[in-house]
Amino acid sequence: MRRRVCTQVVEGARPASQSRSRKLPASAALLGLFVFAVSVNAMPAALLRAADEFEVGIGAMAQATAVQFAGFVVAAIVGGVLSDRLGKKHLLQAACVLLLVGAIIVSVAPGLRHAFLGAGLMGIGGGALECLSTTLLSDLFSDRRKFFLNLSQVVFCTGAVSGPFLMGLVLPVGVSWRYFFGGIAAMGAVLFVLFSVSQIPRPPHEERIHFDALVRIVRRPALMLSCAALFGYVLTESAIVIYSNAYLQTEHQAPERWAIYSLSLFWFSMGIGRFLCALIPERIAYRPVIVGLLFLTTVTLVLQNWASGWVASLVLFALSGLACSGIWPLIIGMTASVHAGYSGTVLGITIAVGALGCVVAPTVMNTFFSHLPPVAVYPAASLPLVFSLVFILWLKPSRQRSRTPSVTS
Repeated sequence: MRRRVCTQVVEGARPASQSRSRKLPASAALLGLFVFAVSVNAMPAALLRAADEFEVGIGAMAQATAVQFAGFVVAAIVGGVLSDRLGKKHLLQAACVLLLVGAIIVSVAPGLRHAFLGAGLMGIGGGALECLSTTLLSDLFSDRRKFFLNLSQVVFCTGAVSGPFLMGLVLPVGVSWRYFFGGIAAMGAVLFVLFSVSQIPRPPHEERIHFDALVRIVRRPALMLSCAALFGYVLTESAIVIYSNAYLQTEHQAPERWAIYSLSLFWFSMGIGRFLCALIPERIAYRPVIVGLLFLTTVTLVLQNWASGWVASLVLFALSGLACSGIWPLIIGMTASVHAGYSGTVLGITIAVGALGCVVAPTVMNTFFSHLPPVAVYPAASLPLVFSLVFILWLKPSRQRSRTPSVTS
């Protein structure tokens, strides 16, 4: 048996004199995260109107989001593994096509079944797009991950803010929610062109994933703890994003416009927080920052129990976005720094396990709404954050150093 050391490959990276070659793929990756953010927030923003049009309950319509993220989970894992064998370019192109087709299907869906089909395709395309765009940025700027991963999430938040904000403006005056999915399809087409003309080299032979390496990656306890922590965070974040609109309208009698704006305010606050987190020096350890943000987010959700009206509840949702802003990119950055090599596979697994939180969130929240007083729903939804905090603390600080794995072949 011979051993070889797998060094981290930076796809598309160039010396300083040729740094321009990184600008196009990096710009395409950032735009991809923007489009992905618009796509995942479109259904929650249109939740009540789509449910009325399809003549189904809110809970049934919310399952479209679960279907979307089920596709996301599969695509994040498969796309991450395949990217370490085939390269990212063709997979990113395929992701754009699937997102485009899924959005078109939703825009013309005559019923819930077709909407689920379109949502599933959007989830597959969006999962690959989000995972591979994040991985591409992590590889291109491996020496400044905190900055660029948080910057990427600022761009994500911009998309998450702009979509619901625009819908909040025009849906109450009679514009159909279906037009927005047509717009998502158009943005998918633009992304396809950008990735097609970007230079994203294939990984060299020694970085191509094989079964032994995959088993070794999956069995790492530190990776599983990071995945579990991200799952708990995403579950709670999804509980806010999917249900804040309906919660404010049905439980606090908020005006429709402002209930939809809750999504924009949540992501706007998160964008501000992620901009601030992007300024955290690389020398600062990940764990204390993540733990602090998890605690603050838990506090804002527990305080929903005492919200006296829709304005107070809306403000608390916005504060939740600010508090939890850096959790996702910091967990991803920590994972990338600890598990150097096979970036597509490592981050694909982590992002996919986290996305399972989006899949189960509708079921969990429907259960909470059925068995708890409305004011207790969001305090209960903060419990996964407590588990995430424990998992992060469980990670030993000595493991949070970049290292290059050895793989037996």
